[in-house]
Amino acid sequence: MFAILLSLAFGVFLFFGSQFIVELYTNIKDVQEETVVAMKYIAFFHQIDSLQGVASGILRGIGKTTHASVAGVISYWIIALPMEYLWTFKLGYGVLGLWYGFTFGSVSHAFI
Repeated sequence: MFAILLSLAFGVFLFFGSQFIVELYTNIKDVQEETVVAMKYIAFFHQIDSLQGVASGILRGIGKTTHASVAGVISYWIIALPMEYLWTFKLGYGVLGLWYGFTFGSVSHAFI
């Protein structure tokens, strides 16, 4: 329960504070605009990723390390990496394409 609440709080902070955070690191307007859009997506993605992280930790905690490792390899190397390439380069989504592909990996990891 704590992980869910912490994840939600972090997501809200990222979503509403994205402009402030970006302005701490750069004053280039194009970079700021692209990063703010990405951070707002990451605010939602983080919810999925934190749940799969907890689920993976539970598997490791009960001794099913092989299952957690195999699920990670399948999810991130076999599913996410090609999806990131597809969304980023072939479909032209740029930085967001990387996060879309990573989302596919995290969702598949949660279900494997």
